[in-house]
Amino acid sequence: MTGDGLQERATAPGLRQREKEQRWAERGARILDALTTLITRWGYGKTTVDDIAREAGVAKGTVYLHWPTKGAMLQALIEREEQQWSAQISERIAADPRGGTVSSLYRHALVLSARSPLLRALLTRDHEALGEWMRSPEIRARAHQDTEARHALIREMRAVGLLRTDLSVDVQSYLITALTYGILTVDAYMPADLVPPFEEIAAAFAVIVQRGFELEMPDRATLERGRAVIAAVMSRLVDTETASGDALEDGGVAEPARAKEDTL
Repeated sequence: MTGDGLQERATAPGLRQREKEQRWAERGARILDALTTLITRWGYGKTTVDDIAREAGVAKGTVYLHWPTKGAMLQALIEREEQQWSAQISERIAADPRGGTVSSLYRHALVLSARSPLLRALLTRDHEALGEWMRSPEIRARAHQDTEARHALIREMRAVGLLRTDLSVDVQSYLITALTYGILTVDAYMPADLVPPFEEIAAAFAVIVQRGFELEMPDRATLERGRAVIAAVMSRLVDTETASGDALEDGGVAEPARAKEDTL
């Protein structure tokens, strides 16, 4: 056998394995896309595994090959959304002249969160969208981790000279959280024709944070330190929430009793 023939025999199994892994990843992504669609359409609580399989165009058993429970599937979807969100935030901050400030971070975070129904539901603790998962240990752990990350961000941004220190960390964190939550939920209480474009709202919110909490326009070196703080805090938060979700899933995420079709 020629050298080329030997090489083909050696590489064929590896190529088949890569193709198999690619098909697996693509099918998993299609299932998560289906879950996203159904959460937006009906809410997590009303969505069954049968619904997800039908929307994704796969057999119900195939869904269970990827994730053992609907809760595990939701956790995977949240992790995917947050990783994409984190990458997009980093790109926007790098391109923003004020990138590295809290006002810039929240401006971009608001815009991206508003575009993702799942992230918006997570940030606002939307019971209608997330259903019984809102009563799970995971959501309680996530709320605590988000609060800790926000406090850490504010403390570290104060330390590098990017936030005022005459207000307490608790007050700054509370006000930013209240404004963020209000912006993401107030549309339901207003006539649609009186709701401004969201980009304008996010830009105005950044101005409020800038004037209320930040110091004068920082120099380039200070902005770079701010970018480093933001990157570190976001990385820690994503790692912590991923590890927490994995630990809870391994221990059996508590979910209310479901219909037989939603269990193995």
